[in-house]
Amino acid sequence: MRMRASSSDGLDDADEPHEHLRGLPLMALYISAGRRRRRIIISAAVALVLGLTVGFMVGRAMVTTPREQADSVASTGRDLATRVDALTIEYEQAVARSGDSVAKGVTEPLVGIDRDLRAVLAKAPWLGAKARTVLLAKLRKLRADAISGMSAARFASSSADVSKLIRSTLGVR
Repeated sequence: MRMRASSSDGLDDADEPHEHLRGLPLMALYISAGRRRRRIIISAAVALVLGLTVGFMVGRAMVTTPREQADSVASTGRDLATRVDALTIEYEQAVARSGDSVAKGVTEPLVGIDRDLRAVLAKAPWLGAKARTVLLAKLRKLRADAISGMSAARFASSSADVSKLIRSTLGVR
């Protein structure tokens, strides 16, 4: 068992609260009000600059660039045009009565395409009102023509025109 040496005041060395200050003169450190204020101002300025820098970097990383937005619109446009192209097969089968009805196989998907087209047009503010109106009118006409029972060849031609218009309007390359 190890014994500790006692100090002259009767306390063990381990019991002294400020043992690490032994041998140093004990006194309070005085920091002037001006120096304290300067430290606070400098700390606040550093924190502000650091916060603004981090905020700017995070903001830049989260913002969609115009190029990314245009690419997204074009990608969605490509998908929509492909969906319109696929309706030619559905229409031919509906007319030949070998698949779904025109309503189920063609007009219902055209309603979905119209909804998705409106959503993508909302993401494309650079498109003018005329381009939007023409595109939506052509799609509505294709739906009305399908309901009226046009020939499969005419539907194929009309759907190809709508598909081409979607691709050109939405910037599909």
